Amino acid sequence: MLPQFLINYVHSLSSTLQQLPLPFLFLTLCTNAIVYIIELYLDYRQSKLLKHAKIPERLVDYIDEEEFEDMKNYSILRLSFSRLENTYGFILELFILLSGVLTWLYDYSKKVNFYLFNISGDDYIITYGVTFLFFVSILSTVMRAPFEVYRLLVIDGKFFETKQERKLQQEEEDKNNNSDNNHHLIGNECNTIALENILKRERQSVLARIATMNSEVEDCDNYKQMLLGDEKEELETTNEIQLENHSSEKVNNDETHIPDEHSCDTISISTGTATEENENFGTIVVNWLLDQIKMGFIAVVVGLPLLYLILYLLSIGSPIHWLYVWVGSVALAVGIYELYPILLAPMFNTFYELPEGSLRRSIENLAKQVGIKVSDIVYVDGSKRSEHANAFMIGSNENKKIVLYDNLLSKNGLNLTNDEILAILAHEINHYKQNHSIKVIMIQMITMGIFLFILSFMIYNEHFYSSFGFTFVDPSVGLCLFSYLYQPFSNAAMVISNHIQRSYEYQCDEYSQSLGYDMEEPLIRMHVNNVYNLIVDKHYSRYYNAHPSLLERLENIKNYKEKVKERKRLEKKLKEN
Repeated sequence: MLPQFLINYVHSLSSTLQQLPLPFLFLTLCTNAIVYIIELYLDYRQSKLLKHAKIPERLVDYIDEEEFEDMKNYSILRLSFSRLENTYGFILELFILLSGVLTWLYDYSKKVNFYLFNISGDDYIITYGVTFLFFVSILSTVMRAPFEVYRLLVIDGKFFETKQERKLQQEEEDKNNNSDNNHHLIGNECNTIALENILKRERQSVLARIATMNSEVEDCDNYKQMLLGDEKEELETTNEIQLENHSSEKVNNDETHIPDEHSCDTISISTGTATEENENFGTIVVNWLLDQIKMGFIAVVVGLPLLYLILYLLSIGSPIHWLYVWVGSVALAVGIYELYPILLAPMFNTFYELPEGSLRRSIENLAKQVGIKVSDIVYVDGSKRSEHANAFMIGSNENKKIVLYDNLLSKNGLNLTNDEILAILAHEINHYKQNHSIKVIMIQMITMGIFLFILSFMIYNEHFYSSFGFTFVDPSVGLCLFSYLYQPFSNAAMVISNHIQRSYEYQCDEYSQSLGYDMEEPLIRMHVNNVYNLIVDKHYSRYYNAHPSLLERLENIKNYKEKVKERKRLEKKLKEN
């Protein structure tokens, strides 16, 4: 329990502030306008950078000019569309706050409860509030949905199709090149055999020459078997970690035809390759729709009871009601963190056991090396939603699991080597060792506490409600209105949180490097595979992104390597002295 004098002080301060006739509507509009202008400026910087961008020297070997231009056009298009959406959102916010839509929506909520449930009067103020906030949420979703759908179906869909066409063309070229190489190899071998035959015919008798020619035909057959056998062995090695339902390549060795048993020149070996694309944009859209339905279901089943509880705590009139809500929010966040791998994650993805093999053994050895005990190593079907590839750890205590995206492993994805996957996992393991996820949750909870503390001074302030056109005090209305007023402060908190999380990313990259892994190669391949936001303005990145851009991370790794090299040089010099 809080000391009584502190409770009295908070209550006195709240009563004083509630009498201040501040122009809350004017403050809300001005602060949100400032945020809009700042974001407009950042979008301008990013757009200008993209228009004049060239392929960074470090990425020349990983992306061609045509692909880079597609990336630029796609990024600029998304940025322009986002700017349009933000402008629309700002104008919509002005309309909602100035037109009296919220007051009408609250009255409509009361009518709905009366006609559907035959309830009225002040005894049901919490029910009115829950209905009001539910309608506000529905209205916001409906107004934003067209933009989300257009972005997914049109902008992302067009880029996805372009990328898939390029991938199919590349596969066709690779297939043709492999076929030409096979014929070239066999031709060279046959030429060598023919030369040996000439030398043997000069030294041996006619009978020996006939035997030699028969032998050479057998040698050609043996070579053909060896070549195809090596191909199969290579494919089996590559597919050792190939995932269920994600293998995409079948190799069929067609019948070999030898027209003349005394000649190897005309041997033709055809190795057919059939690639089935598992990245289907229609599937991604369907999964997105299913995710929206699932999240809506969770919001109704879990969110509505919680909203009832929050409004009840805010309406009891206690000077520390905000503290009760904050403690409940912390408990909920901890509960979600613990239950996510058990209940929530399986609702959106399917997890598979990583098969026994060299990769699993390497991961187990890495976990032992860094002192992390994991209960399981699995992979998840992340490719059904996007081409984004990653790895992470979930769970706590005895339920810790290492999770790999199938995009990291599948041949249609990045198909990273074991060392590259281990480099990524070392990065993610350090996140876990340093409790970065818990620290981020703590930052969010602190931000939530500040929000609720300031809200406690507004929730019963009559001037606050009247400035927005309301003639009564209601916690649900206060919560809605305050969310508009608090948005700029929330953005400021987001920038601070991003700065902290970006430092975590740098720290974990350096940790992976310290274990002897090279983070540069997998980082480049992951970002180039996504082909989005490879070029990011530094101020834009710091404002919006919790992760540094690829070039920022590569620069940090370069600086880290130089520091390590300099430290080793100094240590060597000290030993010599």
